[in-house]
Amino acid sequence: MRFLTYEFFCGKGVGVKQDISILSEGFSLLKLIAEGLKRTGNYTVVIMSSSLIEMGYRINVDKVIETSGNENFPDFIREKADEEEIDFVFPIAPDLELVKIVEFLNSEFIGTVSSERCAIRIAADKFETYKVLKESGIRTPWTDLLLDDTHIYEYPVIVKDRYGISCENLSLINNSRELETLR
Repeated sequence: MRFLTYEFFCGKGVGVKQDISILSEGFSLLKLIAEGLKRTGNYTVVIMSSSLIEMGYRINVDKVIETSGNENFPDFIREKADEEEIDFVFPIAPDLELVKIVEFLNSEFIGTVSSERCAIRIAADKFETYKVLKESGIRTPWTDLLLDDTHIYEYPVIVKDRYGISCENLSLINNSRELETLR
């Protein structure tokens, strides 16, 4: 099979304002997946920013397509997938970008190695994920949206952004005054 693997931050390169740890994480994922596909006998292509290549980032695949980071990426991915006669694109991106990429590629009849877009949307939204798990009978910690000042909480509570990854903006709140500082 022929795979094109694309990681959002590695394709854009270091010209985009981003934390170097995010770029390193993205490159690690790209390298792990792409080299694994190649190791199992698949023809493997990756898209990588020329700025990363200049910085010494290397990956053992059949072909590396260099980018300036300024390309219109859904179209660029489609174009390269066609040129390389790719069977599947393996996109790696933050959830909301991933949904857009998968929807676009699927609308162009390009196969993707990804979850269904509705599953990606639910997974990107912590409150929607909570509702799906709860409705499925899976025990989960109590979860609520902080929409107004009318609800009285039993403190302490853990507060986290509805969208985001890892432990971004995670806070332990001990009283209503601390909660107000987050609003």
